[in-house]
Amino acid sequence: MKEFFKKVLISKTFINSAIIALTLAGFLFLGVFVVTRHFIFDAYFLGDKGTLGDAVNGLSAPFISFFSAILIYITFKEQNKANHLQLDANKLLQSQWQFDTALKLFNDVEQRIMNVPLYFDSADDTVYKHTGLEALDLLGHKSKTMPIEYLKPNLEELTYFFIEFDTVIQYVHEAEIPQKPFLEKKLSRFFEIKLRERFVNIQAALVERKDIPANYTIMYDSVVVEMNGLLDDELKRWQEKK
Repeated sequence: MKEFFKKVLISKTFINSAIIALTLAGFLFLGVFVVTRHFIFDAYFLGDKGTLGDAVNGLSAPFISFFSAILIYITFKEQNKANHLQLDANKLLQSQWQFDTALKLFNDVEQRIMNVPLYFDSADDTVYKHTGLEALDLLGHKSKTMPIEYLKPNLEELTYFFIEFDTVIQYVHEAEIPQKPFLEKKLSRFFEIKLRERFVNIQAALVERKDIPANYTIMYDSVVVEMNGLLDDELKRWQEKK
């Protein structure tokens, strides 16, 4: 509390207000002092209380109005500064919220693909479950000959992932925040290092098949186009820095 009052006492606004108040008080005191003293002409002597009150009111009214206008101006000026500070704070909070949301969406998508469950048949008709990157590698090897009753659920699982991943890409692309380059780089590195080659292998194995669900192909192509766009933007920024 002491620190607060110390800051108030040394603030520019407080000092300006104090100067104005003291100046006003000085003028009033001087006016009262002058009109209660005998002058050459007794007509200017206002020793009577009623006459003195009228004179003080008449003298002080213009000064009070003038200094009130100044104080109102100072108040509006300080309020304007406070509004700008509040606006900047709101923008910062919104930017941080968008960044946190994008990061959470990315982490959720990353965990989904790293734990995605895919199912594979075997020679003895036993169904085996594999997850994550190992499952994607195995799907790339088996997609060409895998029976459709096993292949279709796996591709549907990947389609859900593509939809979520595409949503994250769109969210980051439309975000107007300082951390946008960081998020785009994080997305592109994740796709390039862990996913692109695996999905290319799966896609190559599916080329000759005619029973591929259309939704899978559409979402796969959409994600690849979006990621290529992010990589192009990243390359442009790198070239501009050079």
